[in-house]
Amino acid sequence: MTTGNAYRAITVEPVLVLYITALLLQLPVYQHYVYHRAQLELMGNNQSGLADSSHCNANNSKLDHEIQRRASKYILAIGMAGTFPAIFSSLLYGPLSDRKGRIPIMRLPPLGSLIDVSIALLTIYLDLPLYIMAIGSAIGGVSGQYTTLVFTVTAYVTDTTSDAARLSVRLARLEAIALLGGTIAQATSGLWVEHLGYAAPYWFLFACQLCTFLYITFSLPESHEKLPCGTKACYSCRDLQLLAGVVFKHRNDRGRVKILLLLATSFLSLLPVGVLNQLVILYAKDFPLCWRADLIGYFLACLFFGRAVGAVVCMKFLKWFNWQDYSVVQLGSVFLMGLLVMIGLSTTTLDMFLATLPCLMAGLPQPCIRALTSHIVNDSEQGSLFSIVASIESLCNFLANIIFNPVYQTSLDYSWPHSNGLIFFINAGVILIPLIIVSYLKFYDGKFKEYEPIDSGIPNSKSFTSSSSLSEESNYKHQPIS
Repeated sequence: MTTGNAYRAITVEPVLVLYITALLLQLPVYQHYVYHRAQLELMGNNQSGLADSSHCNANNSKLDHEIQRRASKYILAIGMAGTFPAIFSSLLYGPLSDRKGRIPIMRLPPLGSLIDVSIALLTIYLDLPLYIMAIGSAIGGVSGQYTTLVFTVTAYVTDTTSDAARLSVRLARLEAIALLGGTIAQATSGLWVEHLGYAAPYWFLFACQLCTFLYITFSLPESHEKLPCGTKACYSCRDLQLLAGVVFKHRNDRGRVKILLLLATSFLSLLPVGVLNQLVILYAKDFPLCWRADLIGYFLACLFFGRAVGAVVCMKFLKWFNWQDYSVVQLGSVFLMGLLVMIGLSTTTLDMFLATLPCLMAGLPQPCIRALTSHIVNDSEQGSLFSIVASIESLCNFLANIIFNPVYQTSLDYSWPHSNGLIFFINAGVILIPLIIVSYLKFYDGKFKEYEPIDSGIPNSKSFTSSSSLSEESNYKHQPIS
């Protein structure tokens, strides 16, 4: 185990930057590559250009829609191969991180991504069938992918933060760091594809994931004490009981109801984000936008940069005026709805880039939801809790693919204005549900006593534990932060 100070100023930030940069560069690059291969299959190998939209015009809409459908099917298959196993693997790794520590589990996602990227490189160099990439995606899914890395990083930060009021701000800072990495990745993704092809960015992805794995292994100290375990098994039935207990066990002052509602809010808020991640590139390539890869990269970079700035600046600003986390979630949900509607109505490049303005607030709900749920459970449940939250995010990506991908394909058959933006309008309506849930929780916050402003530096989750468990955990949780 790496020794060091887990409470130092910089710990998991490099892990998040490297991994997220690689992940968010891989997403558009592989979609561009899939679109290019679908274009070659339908138009013949005489189309030597890279994935562009030079053929996209109103007179050629039938062929363009057929390319869209075929690429959409490939993206659906590859995406499902990765996200479906990640839903369950993250749930398994959560309780395991509470027993064995954060670092062993944190190593798995970059290791799985190294294998995934290697298989993708073989597919590009040997011109293998596209479904081979689904094998690498599945291996990455078993390793936990983004969901496992995010919950281990979030649990790591929770382990090393004793101030409840500071936790949401620190989680927002992590969100901003991740989004800034995504901004760099998305801004350069189109340039990689247009000027260097598909193999070069994948070699960069390989280097990023390798650096992530080496940093975790040799530079990151453990933040969570290993619990004594009477069995040598990596996983036990008790872990499943702990996982279920996070959600279903009785808590004082209706804490169980509150955590269920917050998890439902997280799910319904993340589903539209999954739709954006999976289908906005195909939408931008379709008529009337007909964007090239570099322009799509700039647009995605604006989306991520707006969310990054909002997660730091807007969160600090709102907290300065003593906004509750509930109110921040409400505000962010309204802006996310505006983002989706504006994208669905966009018919010009200017319209699309103006649609990025609501991103300043659209990224605020998730850090606050994570902070609210974290205050409900005790220290020994943090890893299990965040594995559930991460699995919900993976489930949202899976459902966004399996539900809205066919809806997008069907919408291409209609000629009424903004028909291909139907998926964005539907998801804007979906956000109304978490908005109602959060409003309910905010209204009854006087009755739900779990989450209150803390002046003593002791997280409110301890109100749910017995005095004996408080004394057992206090020596570990409440160390000073350097």
